[in-house]
Amino acid sequence: MIGKILNDLIKEGWIVESGYASSTGGRRPQMFSLAQSKFYVVAVAVDQHIPRPQ
Repeated sequence: MIGKILNDLIKEGWIVESGYASSTGGRRPQMFSLAQSKFYVVAVAVDQHIPRPQ
């Protein structure tokens, strides 16, 4: 189930493979990250009645 969801997110460009973590034995775990081009953060501070972009 998780593998299918992860594969779908990779195909759609939301998740990217970011390498392998260290391991003390056995197979090294593969690491994934959020795709930087897909996510944005917007913040607006409202001071009384005047919105100011942050």
